[in-house]
Amino acid sequence: MASQFVPTVTNMAAIVRNIIDGYAMGPIRALAQEPVQNSQDASQGQVHVEYRLHQRHSSGGAETYMLTVTDYNTTGLRGPVLSFEDIHARGNVLNEGENWAAFEGMGYTKKKDDDALGSRGQGKAAYLYHSNLAMMLYDTLLADGEYRLGVRWANPGDSVLHPPFYEEEARRVVSTQYVASDGLEVQLELNPLTSVGARIIVPNLSQEAVAAIHSGELYRWLQRSWWRAVQIGLTIAVVDENGTSQSVTVPEWWASEPWRDRTPRARLYNSVRAGDGLTIKRIVLLYDESLTEPDIESATPQFWGVQLLRG
Repeated sequence: MASQFVPTVTNMAAIVRNIIDGYAMGPIRALAQEPVQNSQDASQGQVHVEYRLHQRHSSGGAETYMLTVTDYNTTGLRGPVLSFEDIHARGNVLNEGENWAAFEGMGYTKKKDDDALGSRGQGKAAYLYHSNLAMMLYDTLLADGEYRLGVRWANPGDSVLHPPFYEEEARRVVSTQYVASDGLEVQLELNPLTSVGARIIVPNLSQEAVAAIHSGELYRWLQRSWWRAVQIGLTIAVVDENGTSQSVTVPEWWASEPWRDRTPRARLYNSVRAGDGLTIKRIVLLYDESLTEPDIESATPQFWGVQLLRG
């Protein structure tokens, strides 16, 4: 069966803009938050996430950039490949473990957890927004050895390649180029995955995202968003086009876990009732006169005051 794009009436380009516009802290914040969240949701132990910038050239010779976000120690995008019609026939309900369908779907629920991987589309939007082609590719190696490569294109309708590329064909495309039906060529030139996990490929990366990697802005958002998870086992690396890698670390003022040694500068509140039977596990307030102003420009409202962490 030949693969072809299956279009829907959804204006995906508009949905992507609306989702990203909902991030008051901006699109780079979304790029730091959502991909790692998806990886955490698919955890099979200590998760590692790598953001890597690649330099490429278009068929016309113009210099472009490509971003890959790869995770390890996850389930990968497991589960059956389902078409939009398959999902609709189920009443837009997916089973646990159907991560491939969840990643390709939009607006579904899960039988046990309606807040799970991809249900509202933030992760997909974070990728599509930062591709000048409004395109994303995604490959996965599963525990049983199966290898897949999918393609999504918001042009502006929401189109998904169905069925995806499998096995040797998937490896061939990943290691060379993807050629769309209209002749568009996307130079990939990547090594196929050799460890169980998933990789998202964002071709023709936006200049905003490229600049955020070069300036360290993406790193700083990753640190602000995920420092506590890093503190207890998550690892995240940002690698530029020259191969220079920087691992996300815990901010100095939280590195010693000041809520444990009861420093006079910290106040700790446990099991705080939040109404409707909900409880906040822990609130830590830390005062330190030596802290400098936030190092992300125009971000003062986000970093002065209280930071709320989930997970």
